[in-house]
Amino acid sequence: MTETPNAPQKSTRDRIAAELVRIVSRNGTAGASVRRITKAAGCNESVLYDHFENKAVMQKTVFDEIADRRDAMYASVVARNQGGSARDLIMDWTRTTLEFFDEDPDTFAFIDLISPSVIADDQKRVRDVFDQMRSNLTRFETRPDEQIDASPVAFAITHKILLGAAIEIHAGTKEGPSAPLAEELAETLISILVRRTGDPPMVTEPEPPIGAGPRRGMHGPDFMREDSTRARLMAATARIVAEQGVEAATVRAISSLAKCHDTDLYSKFRNKQSLLHTVHGEILDHWYALRSTFGEANRQDAKAFVEHWAKAALLSFDREPETFAYVLLTYPPVTEDLLDSHAFNIANGIQLFSGLTPPPGHRVDLSPQNYLAFRSAMIAIPRAINAGLVAGPAVRHTESLQRVACRILIRPLD
Repeated sequence: MTETPNAPQKSTRDRIAAELVRIVSRNGTAGASVRRITKAAGCNESVLYDHFENKAVMQKTVFDEIADRRDAMYASVVARNQGGSARDLIMDWTRTTLEFFDEDPDTFAFIDLISPSVIADDQKRVRDVFDQMRSNLTRFETRPDEQIDASPVAFAITHKILLGAAIEIHAGTKEGPSAPLAEELAETLISILVRRTGDPPMVTEPEPPIGAGPRRGMHGPDFMREDSTRARLMAATARIVAEQGVEAATVRAISSLAKCHDTDLYSKFRNKQSLLHTVHGEILDHWYALRSTFGEANRQDAKAFVEHWAKAALLSFDREPETFAYVLLTYPPVTEDLLDSHAFNIANGIQLFSGLTPPPGHRVDLSPQNYLAFRSAMIAIPRAINAGLVAGPAVRHTESLQRVACRILIRPLD
């Protein structure tokens, strides 16, 4: 979002739009107040209303403009690969996506990384954007001997894997640029999306049950369901962050949902930051305790352990959607200073998988980029359900995720 010395001067409208994108990409939608945007753009608040009816209209307008440009970008990728192979198409798709991120990470984050979405209050528009991007892939005319499976769930999984590196780099937990990762990422996407004609798809689409969808309400772990002010404050924090983002979790909003006074929060926690940290830490402790219930029977069997892990991830979301979203789906993350915790989670996960025994003729691939793809796949379906793109409950997609997880982590020996 930086300008070169010889770049043409932006109009007031473009400056406002650029600051909206920059602020939202780094702070979330709730942090992008009209005052903050216009101050950064160097104009008065009243000027914003000369160009946009209100803040919500501005967010949707800017989002749509970027989405249209991105749709045109992917349509060009499909057009220039027509007559070629699906492998070449996905290689080009992946490379183009990562180059887009490297060129303008804030704009990329604004439309693809922010969760809850910039237009989270417009579920139809979110789905339209998702379906339009997916349709670009499904319109590709493959060779007679191959087929692209870009069903909603398959696309949600591969899209999240593709976004994984961008999120890590944008959050500052991984060094960029992302483009050098294109070939390795594309190979993973190809293994999921492309199959020989006549072979069964890796990802299947079960019929959704009646009333399917993400659970609503406070479904946190036991320490959030206690009849105490502290528990209510923690549950309220998790719910607000999961549904509206970190910036929306003000002291007033939290205490109001918890049905207590602002002063009660400070009697239980040093400040809001301490509350955010405490909720994050206790959720992780709760999950680590659950991991111990996996049992040692399948500990050495790589395939059985990976399958168990995939099912547990989906069940965790179905049982506790707010806490799952709080730790794993919210972006920008709960607090910027949890990088050590993030690194520990990755190292802990790699350690758990490093002792597994793969099937004969195979190996467990725990290279950093491959393990990142695996982590992304684990949260892809919950992310899509949370955004209203895929019908829940998540656990009905267990077999598909198990196949994807094993394909990513358990590789044939070279």
